[in-house]
Amino acid sequence: MAPLLPCTYNAQLALQRTTYRPSPQSDRSSSCLKARDHHRQQRRLSAAQLQSTGVPPSTAADTAPAVEAQQDAFDGTGIIWPSGFRERFVFGEQLGKGSFGTVSVAFDRKTARERAVKVIPKQRKNVPATKLAEKIRLEVEILKELQDRPEVVKLYGVYQDDQSVFIVTELCRGGSLEEFLLNQGALTEMETAKVMRDILAAIRKCHASNICYADVKPANFLLKNVYPDARCLIDSKSQTDRTLEVRVVDFGGCQRVRPGERLEKRTGTPLYMAPESFMSYFGQECDMWALGMLLHQMLVGRLPFWGGRMGQQRRLSPIEVMQGILGGDLDLEASGWEQVSADAKDLVKRLLDRDHKTRITAEEAWQHPWLQENCHEEEGCDLANELYEMSALSPANTPPAWHETPAGSHLVRNAWAHHL
Repeated sequence: MAPLLPCTYNAQLALQRTTYRPSPQSDRSSSCLKARDHHRQQRRLSAAQLQSTGVPPSTAADTAPAVEAQQDAFDGTGIIWPSGFRERFVFGEQLGKGSFGTVSVAFDRKTARERAVKVIPKQRKNVPATKLAEKIRLEVEILKELQDRPEVVKLYGVYQDDQSVFIVTELCRGGSLEEFLLNQGALTEMETAKVMRDILAAIRKCHASNICYADVKPANFLLKNVYPDARCLIDSKSQTDRTLEVRVVDFGGCQRVRPGERLEKRTGTPLYMAPESFMSYFGQECDMWALGMLLHQMLVGRLPFWGGRMGQQRRLSPIEVMQGILGGDLDLEASGWEQVSADAKDLVKRLLDRDHKTRITAEEAWQHPWLQENCHEEEGCDLANELYEMSALSPANTPPAWHETPAGSHLVRNAWAHHL
């Protein structure tokens, strides 16, 4: 059997297979109903495809543990995972293709559920087999450790045959947080708090387990479901859930770190890297800095230090990025901050502390008054969002939903590209 060649864990690249695209002239409430009916039709088609392949219908709830009982075996070249993927799953639509492999919908014969599967070829030019095998082993190992957190993408199994490795996870249909923010702009504080809580809960678990995530950025977080326009919520017929539910994916940059240890293998995305990361001497504190950058972006629609819109900031040169992170001014009185609460600003400042020794920790951030007030418990988040949407928004002042914009409909399907 060919040795296992690892790849950055991107099993959760699978997004919404189809997106309803209403015409610009259509009434948005009607669009909500059509979108609902469209997705129901897609589910019926999926069930019909399963039946045509001999998959028995499942009446049991999908309550099986995320990671099935699999014994990872080892040999002299790497890890050997069990075979049997093709006997258990039926391939559906291919969702994406990149240099590391492909991502497709997979229909589970046993549960009649849709999953996402990342197919990774075992052969890759100029890549040492044993080194890459160890990398993917660590990624899957860490992902398994974090399965008790609902905010972490569910892992349903890892399989292989002579040519490929198959990583099976839950299927997220809402697109990446990165594309969502690029199209939505700034979020409300209640929406921001919900997203922040989900991500922080996963990072907090990582840190408690002596793991540095080391690549906090919006492209590594997916929305579990499409986040619709607020007026869908007040249309009682649509019964659409407007709660932002985030899944943390892509654990390829994770590193194990002992308390007080400093890491030298630099990973991450420059725009979200902490000052100490540029010196290749960092620890778990780098995750908190990146969370501060993301929090700033969610609250006002852009990153700090450089000015301009988010699209312009993404085109900064490496030197400009480093100069801003190491010495740029953090201005929380600039345009866009007028309606942001003092507690939210305080958390941003404590996260974007250039001294890693005094920067707020994950546990301290979890207890911060802003999260305590807005979104410490998930039920509180949902209620806060619902109250805001029902009382503060109206059809006259609500902007178009991001997935109804000209670019949004195809971004839902293409967000996987950021992970390949």
